[in-house]
Amino acid sequence: MGRKLKKIWTKVSKILAIALILGFVSCAKEEDKKEETIKIGVIVPLTGDLASFGETMVNAARLAESEINEGGGVLGKKIELKLCDDGTTPDGAKSCFDKLTSEGIKLIIGPATSSAIIKGICGGNTQSCDPVKQKRTLIISPSATSPLITDIGDDGLIWRNAPSDDLQGEVLAELARGKIEGLEAMKVDKVSVIYRDDPYGAKLAEEFKDKFESLGGTVLKFVKYAEDKETDFSSEIQEAYGSGNPDALVLITFAKDGVNLLKDLKSYIEQNNKPKPKLFGCDGNMDTSISGEKTITDLIKDNFVGTASSAPVGSEIYKAFSQKYNQKYGKPPEIYNGNVYDLVYILAMGIQAAGEPDADKVKEKLPQLTAGGEK
Repeated sequence: MGRKLKKIWTKVSKILAIALILGFVSCAKEEDKKEETIKIGVIVPLTGDLASFGETMVNAARLAESEINEGGGVLGKKIELKLCDDGTTPDGAKSCFDKLTSEGIKLIIGPATSSAIIKGICGGNTQSCDPVKQKRTLIISPSATSPLITDIGDDGLIWRNAPSDDLQGEVLAELARGKIEGLEAMKVDKVSVIYRDDPYGAKLAEEFKDKFESLGGTVLKFVKYAEDKETDFSSEIQEAYGSGNPDALVLITFAKDGVNLLKDLKSYIEQNNKPKPKLFGCDGNMDTSISGEKTITDLIKDNFVGTASSAPVGSEIYKAFSQKYNQKYGKPPEIYNGNVYDLVYILAMGIQAAGEPDADKVKEKLPQLTAGGEK
């Protein structure tokens, strides 16, 4: 990971520290306790390309939910997370949004991907997200990173606590050009980029290309594939080698498509007697389904590096979260788990501050609770 991304952590983490130390105070009047729980929606990929991401995200959300409820809940009530699997598709995200809002839920964590927000919930309209505005629903994603989200007309109802890919693309390019301290050996001059053609992949690839070329690098080929494609990447790989052997391949994928692309790449290299290129990845393919795939170990071991945002893993706050997660699930947290955990606390604190789970009232509290961050 690039040093800039390692430094990214907003006041959210400071809020978390307060939450861990103090818990939540129940201060609702008896007449306000009509509903047994305060419901928060969670749109998460439990099937599809990012199923492995989704499972650990749910773990993090459930951990925060249990801690908050054990501490007295919010406004005298327990919070209840209502999960909905979007299948890692825009249509699935839209169905989940409609389902949760039909149940009266006005606060939603997720969805996980940029495409799910832009093409799914917002219907492809990057100027105005009418469904969110019409239903007055607040959505906060832990991992939707496309720069396109920043400027969507949303009445202040779409948020995220992961940085935009205009930063990730820049740091990924610096990594590939040997500009990151301690990782100078990763420097390459010529790359080909293979990316998923959706709001996430296309924008991240574009940000990388612009920065890489500004640093003196050459992009030989810029190859896209359909976002619903999961197998048979032979044509994309051949195109990536169409202008000669690149020093490296930059792969902007999710998990399932990413592991299959790497399998096809290994076959192509072996069949055509090609030198093994360096491999650069991104947050979308930083997954154990790839790093743990034995059939590609000799291709990726010590050769596949990339970028992803993270709180400082050495901080006392993160260590506390990691220890709690490990104790509960028997394994360390993975990418974006900390973001999801934080978001449950952020919404709980927003509800407490607003006095009710109303989207417009809670959104007004978010700048105070997450001071130092940005949309």
